[in-house]
Amino acid sequence: MSKRYLAVGIFIIAGVTLFALGIFLIGSRHEAFSRHVLLYTEFADLDGVTKGSKVQVAGMDGGQVARIEIPRSSSGRFRIQMKLNEQLHGLIRTDSVVTVDTEGVVGNTFLTIHSGSPNAAIAQAGSTLQSKPPVSMSDLLSHSLGIMNDADATIKQVGGTERCTRRGQWCRG
Repeated sequence: MSKRYLAVGIFIIAGVTLFALGIFLIGSRHEAFSRHVLLYTEFADLDGVTKGSKVQVAGMDGGQVARIEIPRSSSGRFRIQMKLNEQLHGLIRTDSVVTVDTEGVVGNTFLTIHSGSPNAAIAQAGSTLQSKPPVSMSDLLSHSLGIMNDADATIKQVGGTERCTRRGQWCRG
């Protein structure tokens, strides 16, 4: 009977240990056990940024979007709260700029905080950083389509004039 109690005790201890290890690993993944600083930025268009989107600081994963406040009017801006690792706080200056980026052409959307100038002061916790409006793929494609249409029209105009092979002169065909 005592061997049975020993086996049950070992099983329970192993289960609790695995459960605690799992909680620790999940907490480390979400950086629940590290110190954070909260910073803000504002955008007129989120372009796919959601709560939980990652935030990079100078190219390194540095935190995530903690909250998004919806504007009260159509002319307002979305206010984004970013929860950042305190170790990277020294890289973020008062003149740092936040942009919306994507991983590849159709990848996940995330925020990038570009380091400001070394002469600027470090951004205080709770301060709002400047933002640069995102370039949407639809705007980029429509602009490219306009350029292609202009090039096509130019080629058609030039194509109407061809070189006459007999006289060595330019003539209308």
